[in-house]
Amino acid sequence: MLVEDMQPIATVERSGFKKLFQRILPNVDLPSRRTLARNIDDMYDSHKQQLIEELKHIDYISTTADLCSSHKRSFLGIAAHYIDKSTLQRVSHVLTCQ
Repeated sequence: MLVEDMQPIATVERSGFKKLFQRILPNVDLPSRRTLARNIDDMYDSHKQQLIEELKHIDYISTTADLCSSHKRSFLGIAAHYIDKSTLQRVSHVLTCQ
């Protein structure tokens, strides 16, 4: 939710968010802002390594660039696309969004 809606990680420390989270998942402890940021960094590093290994075995890759704006900010996204040899399905990965 924080990533998709472009909300600051500090949202987890706001009283309204804490109340909502407690109501929805009363038996789960809400992680702190620092723990959440650390987990996101760890997930990013893991996913990046998996993607590097996956792309090593791809013969042909197409890249695309896309511009968009949200919340009065502009973004440039770059993605890689290829066809999976075993399923013949198109696979896409976002490489960056600046």
